Formats: sequence, C-alpha cells, structure tokens
Amino acid sequence: MKAATIGKSAALWLLALVCAGGLIGWNVGRFHGAEAKIRTKNLDFLPSPTVARAMALGQASSAAKLRWIDSFAYFQLQLDKRDDRVSGTGSSGGFQRLYDMLIGLDPLYEPFYEHASLCTSGLLEQHHLALGYLLRGTLEKPHSTSLWRNAAAMLHAQFQYGERKPELFDDFLKQWAEHELDPDQRQAVWVWQANLARQKFAGLSQLPQWFERLRASKSRTPMGDYIEGVVREQLARYGVNELQALADATRSSRLVKPVSIGEILDPVAVHARYPQGVPEFSPVVARPGGFTTIGDPWGYPYALVDGTVVSPGWERVRYEQRLAGLNYALDERRRAGERLPERIADLPGAGIDVPPAPIGASLRLDDGQVIADWSPPPQAPWDVRMLAQADQNEQRAMLKATPRAPLR
Repeated sequence: MKAATIGKSAALWLLALVCAGGLIGWNVGRFHGAEAKIRTKNLDFLPSPTVARAMALGQASSAAKLRWIDSFAYFQLQLDKRDDRVSGTGSSGGFQRLYDMLIGLDPLYEPFYEHASLCTSGLLEQHHLALGYLLRGTLEKPHSTSLWRNAAAMLHAQFQYGERKPELFDDFLKQWAEHELDPDQRQAVWVWQANLARQKFAGLSQLPQWFERLRASKSRTPMGDYIEGVVREQLARYGVNELQALADATRSSRLVKPVSIGEILDPVAVHARYPQGVPEFSPVVARPGGFTTIGDPWGYPYALVDGTVVSPGWERVRYEQRLAGLNYALDERRRAGERLPERIADLPGAGIDVPPAPIGASLRLDDGQVIADWSPPPQAPWDVRMLAQADQNEQRAMLKATPRAPLR
C-alpha cells in the first residue's frame, strides 16, 4: 500500500516536470531567431477633436490622459522611424493628429503642449509645428513660465529671431514679461531684452517700456536700481551712436580725424543729420551761435578718444562689471588655499590679468578685492525717474535745462 502511494506521487512529479519543460521550451521557441520589433499602434484611426470630445461622455480630461498613455508605444516607434505619415486625406501627421485631439479634450493640461513640441521638433524637426503648439499653450496658460521659455528658445535657436527679426523678438519678450508672475523670472526676461538692445538696437525703441517698468518700480530697491541702470545704458548708447555718426561725417568731409567733441558739432553737419530738428534725448543741444552737448546719463561729459566717442559713465559701469568677475575669481582661488599678492602691481606676476583702468579711475587692493576709485562727475546724473514720469514736452525741457558739458 505504501509503495503504491510513493509510486503515484513520483508519477505526478514526473508529469509536472514534463509539463513545465514543455512550457519553457514552447516559450523559448517563440523567441529563437526572432528579430526585435517595437510594438506600436497605428494612429490612422484617431478621431477629430470634436468627435473625441463627444465620445468622452463628459470625461474629456480623463479620456485625454488615457489616450496619451496609450500613445507612448507610438512615440517609441518614432524614436527609430522618425516618419509619422498616416493614411487618409489631409497633411496632418500622426503626432499632429494625436496632440490636436488631446489638446482639444483638455486644453489646460500643460504637458500636452510640451510633449507635442518635443515630438514635432525633437523627433521630426518640424519646428514650425512645435512653435505653434507652444504658442497655443501660452494662450491657454498665459502665466506658464515653462511654455514662454520654450517658445522663446525655439524662436531664438530655430528661427534666429534675435538676429533676423529683433523687433518682433523684443515684442515677444515684452509679452512674456507682462504675463510672468515670478519676479525673478520676469527680471531674467528683462535681462534678455537688455542684451538684445545692446546687440541689435541703435535707437531708443525699447525706452518706452523701460520707462513704464521704472514707473512701476520703487526707488532704492534692487529691482528699481537695475531698471534705472538699463535706462541710463540705453540713453548713453544712443548718445554715443549719435555723436559717433557726427564724428564719422566730420572725418569724411574734412578727411582729417577730429580730436574733440567740439569739432564734430559743426552746424552744417548737425543740420544735415537732423533736418527736422534735434531729436529727443539727443546729447546735442542748441546754443546761441551753434551747438553743444549735455553730459552722459551719469553726469560725465562725452569724450572723443582716437576718433571714437565714449561715455565715461557707461565705461565706468562696464568696468565695474569686469571687476566683479575678477574679484569672484580671486575669491575662488583664495578659497582653494592659494596665497595671493597683496599689491595690485604683483597680480599679473601671479597670472591674474587686471583690466586697464579707464580715464578717471585708480585701482587699489582692499581685503583681497580690486577696488576702483573714481573721480566724481562734474554734473549731477540724470534723474531718469523724473524723465519717466514726465510727458514728452516736459522731457525735452528737462534735457535743455541740463548743464552743458565741457567739450572734450
């Protein structure tokens, strides 16, 4: 009896092993010699946004997210294929059909716009479609920093708007800044605009919007000081460009390089450049018997150095920025344990290049930092806040009342 029970148990175990071996062999046989193939679904069947919303039966947001998850296999296919053409009429590809439907179901879900941009631009290099999705996103989500930033990057990197159409790109950045809720992000956009003005704008086309920001800011705050600095820089750049144009015209007419600002203020040359009168914010002002200049926005007189017009106040600001970078590098080397010289004259010997000091500046080393001491401006700096508050006629009167700068 006992032997029969043991025999039956062994037979059952043997049968189980045979079944398990057969199952394993069958599964292995399915994959032996097979090629890797991405599983995907065809997107030819996707309904239009209107039909998809009707089919969602009041659960459009949930249906959109489920449909999006279901499309990830198609995304994996396009990583290799990079061709989303589908059957049927129309020029829309698979991704365009997919995201038009998803956005139609849930237009407030931000990842749809970002992933649509990734698929159409990153995979298919159809940058115009990607930009369109990002701009649609800014309409539905006007305070989304990510959508504005990605759209700006697309305009700058793929469409070269900063180079080809700086005015339109500046308008786009202005719209972003107006809708941005984060103060730090808004200031980053303003920095982008200021850099664009340095590179592309010779005039004062940005000045009205900076005046508007200045009126909305508080005096003696980091943000207010930054905006004041940008306004002064744009006014100084405009003044330098206008005086440089007069200097170039003087050199062309006389065939001799002018050596002072007074030489370039010939009435004939000034009238030739300004046939309708001297424009607003120009450094050139009329005086009995001719023309003179007012000081730059920091109160220093414009100067002519080897045929090039310079704004000493603007040079001072740019030099201080260079010193900030130098002092940061000195701090890094000091934190690394390096022993640094204690005199300015010894810094070059230690491999530290100190930029030459502009006219009117003297350098000293104070507590390991390079400090520039500046001669005070002969005139009071422009009150740019008062200029921002004044209307056009008042601005012109204020500039005319500014003390005249000595001609250099």
